[in-house]
Amino acid sequence: MPRKSQREPLLDAAEQLVLDEGVAALTLNGLARVAGVSKGGLLYHFESKAALVAAMVERVAARFAEAQDRHVSKSGDAVRAYVDATFPKGRPARSREDRL
Repeated sequence: MPRKSQREPLLDAAEQLVLDEGVAALTLNGLARVAGVSKGGLLYHFESKAALVAAMVERVAARFAEAQDRHVSKSGDAVRAYVDATFPKGRPARSREDRL
C-alpha cells in the first residue's frame, strides 16, 4: 500500500494544478513537474492517471461528507446541512464554467 504521507501532498499539488491551469493540465508529467517528483515517484503512489483522479474524487467526497456532518450536528436539519456544505458562507459563488 502506498505511503499516505506523500500521497496527500501529491493530491494537494494535483488539486492546485487543476485550479491554476485547468483540468487539461492534469497529466502525470505535469503533476510530477509541479510536485517536484519524478514520474516514477508519482506512479509509486498512483498506478495511473485514473487512480490519481479516483483518489482526488474520494478526497473531495470525504471532505464534503465531513462538512455536511458538521452542519447536520449544528443545525439538525439534513437539507440545510447539504445546502451549507455545498455553498459555504464566505466563499464567493462561481459560475458553472469556472468550476469546469
